[in-house]
Amino acid sequence: LHLSRKLKPLEKSEKRNTGYKTMVDIAILGEAYGEQEALQNKPFVGASGRELRRMLSSAGIDFDSCFVSNVFNIRPPSNDISYFFTDRKSGTGAYGPHRPGRFLDPAHEHHLLRLSTELKAAAPKLIIALGNTPLWFLTRQLPKISRERGVIFSSLYGKAIATYHPAAVLRDWSLRPIVIADLMKAKGESASREIKRTSREIWIKPSLFDIVD
Repeated sequence: LHLSRKLKPLEKSEKRNTGYKTMVDIAILGEAYGEQEALQNKPFVGASGRELRRMLSSAGIDFDSCFVSNVFNIRPPSNDISYFFTDRKSGTGAYGPHRPGRFLDPAHEHHLLRLSTELKAAAPKLIIALGNTPLWFLTRQLPKISRERGVIFSSLYGKAIATYHPAAVLRDWSLRPIVIADLMKAKGESASREIKRTSREIWIKPSLFDIVD
């Protein structure tokens, strides 16, 4: 059985993308290359990347000190992330559904294996997932970024937090303060690998004296 296959034109840039940082505090994961990323073979160098840098700076995070990558280090046609997925019958269920009824196309599984190797080498204290696709990669579950953003969780690769992708911010400016708040939380959480939950007491029927105290 001959397993080798020719790279499609959109996949050529991935052949050169072999270097990555190790032992970092924060790893930042996006979805896939856009036009500028494909041309330069680097993640987040286009408009989304410039906005990401501005938001990180507002949160006190140095972009250049982070490990930065994408789930898919190539550009899908028309920037359509569904290019990497197929139906249940043809796809692999090992990673869970990306959308209802849509599973990873086995032809693109090597991207996830590459990212898995990179994350193990980078050994970040915290992973920031930008958008549904890296959230799906980290959890192997059907993602919903609007519900799960801003919450610290334990992923297959360590402590993580998800927030909106900067491309979403460029489409809807009202998301920007939300993302910055999530990034500020990420900054604080990156000091340790441990997930620390705040202890809370819920008083159902407090008395007046309880309130005064």
